[in-house]
Amino acid sequence: MNQLNFTHQSILRFITEMATEFGAVDQMTVVPINLDALASEVELPSNDFVGMQNFAMYSANDGSALSAASAMIVCATYNDANNMLLMSRLNVIFEMLQPGSVIPYYDNNNQRVGELKMMGTTRLMPVIKNSQVAMQGITFQAAIQSVN
Repeated sequence: MNQLNFTHQSILRFITEMATEFGAVDQMTVVPINLDALASEVELPSNDFVGMQNFAMYSANDGSALSAASAMIVCATYNDANNMLLMSRLNVIFEMLQPGSVIPYYDNNNQRVGELKMMGTTRLMPVIKNSQVAMQGITFQAAIQSVN
């Protein structure tokens, strides 16, 4: 099994689903983006976005029978007075990434083959803001629980 690839694409699918949901609810364009793939900040979209950053994986060890992954899910809003829209979106993601929660784990054929079970501490990072955009991330760790 290709755990690295499956885990990476499962988290990317999660941010894509979040971006789609937020766009539908707020009737605006929200872009999913792999922030690890950008060379610089000038490549950031000019629309609100949900991104993945700092993707990492850890192999199973003596203390854990499962491999694990960690990442930061970043939300960004433009021209958001008092960051209220940002907070609303972060709240949804923060709740979904609480320890014990799961997100689907997919293979290359887009078939669900397990889940990523949140563990450890889910952490809301400090906001980064300039005159137009506010960005804030949520870090998490998840155990890979495959059905195969």
